Amino acid sequence: MLNYKECSIEEFNAAMKEKDNDVRSISDSHLYILYTKFKADSIHCAYVKTSYASGLSVGSSQRANTYKTELLRRGADVI
Repeated sequence: MLNYKECSIEEFNAAMKEKDNDVRSISDSHLYILYTKFKADSIHCAYVKTSYASGLSVGSSQRANTYKTELLRRGADVI
């Protein structure tokens, strides 16, 4: 599976269109793209240290954890 930086722009856009779908309906590859993207967002926003960025960081972290939990449930190796 490719992370959000390694996948094609078409795959990234397709995954982003599914970000609000039920995680059980998202393919493994798109789920991994979403997981890596939201995990990176949460880390980057945490460094800004404003209340707005902190809120984005928490939201992105929660979303990344949701995707990670589903990937682990499916038996995927997740970092």
